[in-house]
Amino acid sequence: MTTAAMVLGIIWGVLLAIYAVYTYYAGKLGASVGVQGAEYVMIASVVVPLLVFVGAGIAKSKPVIAGILLLVAGLIMFWLIGINGVGLFFGGPVVLAAGLAFFGARELSEKSSVTPKV
Repeated sequence: MTTAAMVLGIIWGVLLAIYAVYTYYAGKLGASVGVQGAEYVMIASVVVPLLVFVGAGIAKSKPVIAGILLLVAGLIMFWLIGINGVGLFFGGPVVLAAGLAFFGARELSEKSSVTPKV
């Protein structure tokens, strides 16, 4: 399950990085017009792909931390876009990857708690 979390994180991290370019410049345009909160959109558009890439990178070694990072990134996407079709398209797989990382941590702990028969 940690491998699936890693793969989902990498794929959606790339898509979020592409989306971040659009969102950053849309926030910049909004800030120049005087829209309140445009700075937060610009910051979130840079932070979310980084969180997803870091979460995907450490999903195999530290799945709980990876799950937390992916969950935070998914929730930021839902806050940024809203819970609609686009938000579910970008945030849903990231939250799914967070769940897979958490279940992978449980799976790893069950494997390590089994004592070998002597």
